[in-house]
Amino acid sequence: MATLGNYYIDTIDFATATAVWDDALFTTKAADGWYQSCGIVREQVAGFLLPPDSCPYPCTIECGDPIIFYNNYFGVYDLVTQLGPGTGAVQLTFTPLNVPNGMRAIFNGTTYIGGSTNIYGWIDTEYFGTAASFASYGFPGGSPYVLPRYEWGGTAANDWAIVGSETVNIVLAETTGTPASPGTKNVFIPKVDINPQELTIRVVGPVGGAEDFWQIGNPCPNPLTGLSVTDRYASFAAACGQPRPNTFYNGPVSGVGGLPGNFDVMFTDENAEETLANAVGFGPGFYHYIIGGVNKWFEIDANSVIINLGNC
Repeated sequence: MATLGNYYIDTIDFATATAVWDDALFTTKAADGWYQSCGIVREQVAGFLLPPDSCPYPCTIECGDPIIFYNNYFGVYDLVTQLGPGTGAVQLTFTPLNVPNGMRAIFNGTTYIGGSTNIYGWIDTEYFGTAASFASYGFPGGSPYVLPRYEWGGTAANDWAIVGSETVNIVLAETTGTPASPGTKNVFIPKVDINPQELTIRVVGPVGGAEDFWQIGNPCPNPLTGLSVTDRYASFAAACGQPRPNTFYNGPVSGVGGLPGNFDVMFTDENAEETLANAVGFGPGFYHYIIGGVNKWFEIDANSVIINLGNC
């Protein structure tokens, strides 16, 4: 994956530089390979840079690189993440803080919007923020919103370029106003094959000006961790003590892999393809499991989110 580093060039513009150097005195040239600065991509071969190749917007960021964030102005933001050849679940996290923002991800022809937050559980709307900020900005009553459209330039967290404008229509049914800061939405995206490898992300900040703020976690795909679990039961008392013939997987929100926590999302597979709530013969209800010799139970809702858990 791409990494950030301190290098030196022999002109003031990367597009006209002849080489990349490791030191400011230009005594040691950097290793041959690909380098990028300000949206310009160039390959160094035998110690010399080949002609520049402008990174076409939207540039891509490698999964696992630092969190993408923006804190300045409302608008529509587009970026593409390179997930690489690995398989597993991509746990995309989105934190809009108070001012309403929307996030959607598109992978392998499927659009992902709904996810579980660490404070309010499942939020299936694209736009969310505090109810107070909705009222302050008259959101979404100001729709349609005419917004600048940005695409990421590929070099830094604030490397965005305006590439036009876009009119965005938002209706109340697409929004969730929470009593307090809504926390972080966790969206689980299955990647089961080597390809495709590109994940497209769009964030829309319709209001807020300089008060707008959001951030995105940018992980690589990783298999979820499994645990032994019972069949579904109507109560925790009925579930506790029953055999555990199934291996299910928790998408961590407040828990960790293999150790379920409140608002975690439960799946039947390590790639997050099928939720436990939607699996034939299972669904919402109570399940028993054991951690560290302690008998425990959890309850999931129709979104496969853990809404209660405790000890038997």
